[in-house]
Amino acid sequence: MASTMSHSKTLYSPGYPIKPANVSASGITDTYVTITWQLETLRGFINNFILSYRPESSETWTMVAPPLSNGTRTYMLTGLNPNTTYVVGVATKNPLQTPSNYTTVTFTT
Repeated sequence: MASTMSHSKTLYSPGYPIKPANVSASGITDTYVTITWQLETLRGFINNFILSYRPESSETWTMVAPPLSNGTRTYMLTGLNPNTTYVVGVATKNPLQTPSNYTTVTFTT
């Protein structure tokens, strides 16, 4: 009776990254804002952050490019219009580019 041996190995199983928490807007002026966020836990591997924004009255999101590095927890968003309400969302991506859900904050310049 011949015996065979089979080996299987999972090389990478990152799961879905956890979404950012405590997203906030501070230092708000007519044309810029500082966005900050935290991670409550590091479930899965996080490769980078995605930050997108839009005027509240629009359905079209603008993504900050390139994605922000894993060590980033603050971003100064510039070029905003005065007296405008904005929605900003922050999400994470793992090395396989699987995104988390966005966590959002709303503010008015």
